[in-house]
Amino acid sequence: RYELVRLEMSYSRWTNSEFYTFWSGSGATKKEDEEFCCMFSLDSAPHFCYSEVKEMIKNPDLMRYKITDDLYPEHIEELLGYMKAFVKDVDIKYEQKLAELRGGM
Repeated sequence: RYELVRLEMSYSRWTNSEFYTFWSGSGATKKEDEEFCCMFSLDSAPHFCYSEVKEMIKNPDLMRYKITDDLYPEHIEELLGYMKAFVKDVDIKYEQKLAELRGGM
């Protein structure tokens, strides 16, 4: 028996933001391959791997190149919060996975 596991966690929705951001259920087996999606219009939804998100957190100006050059400073601040939450959630998932592999240690 096999099971398809789809993980998707929303960080923002259009009802309270100009962005719809979420942890995309990519089926990744290592944290570097986990994906963060940042929809800012119906026809633009770039996906970024964990490493790219960490780069944008370190250098927020990259968001203007990777997402859209129309970002205002308050958009960047908002997206930083969602990206940091994504990184934290991914880290927790893989720390738990490692603890399980080690027998709970």
